[in-house]
Amino acid sequence: PLYAYGFPYFYSPFWNDSFAWSDPQPQTEQAYGSQDSALTSEVINLRNQVAQLEAQQAERSLPAEPAMPPGAQPATALVFRDGRRLEVHNYAIVGEALWVLNESMATRVAMSDIDLPATVKANEERGVTFRVPRPQAP
Repeated sequence: PLYAYGFPYFYSPFWNDSFAWSDPQPQTEQAYGSQDSALTSEVINLRNQVAQLEAQQAERSLPAEPAMPPGAQPATALVFRDGRRLEVHNYAIVGEALWVLNESMATRVAMSDIDLPATVKANEERGVTFRVPRPQAP
């Protein structure tokens, strides 16, 4: 035997370094090209599907448009016991309080300060429905 780096080395005419340590046979450019184009078209199809799903989700999440813009909706008239009147476009009744809401703030008004029969009548004349929730029995 031959010695290389202190180890025995056997030589065989049927075994050579290029055969033993060679990389697997590389695929032809045509094979790579067809794989690349197939993957590219699959990626494009997936991107299109994602875009369609995002568009559908965006359509579902959009709020329904109101029948009239907020400024065109008739205001609700609040008639106070002292005779004052206040026109509001957005309000909420919570317990014993009426909250007047706008873009920048909320104002609390005690329900006891509002003349409810006069408020209902004033709004009926304007074609606006004003309902006060009835208190729930304990």
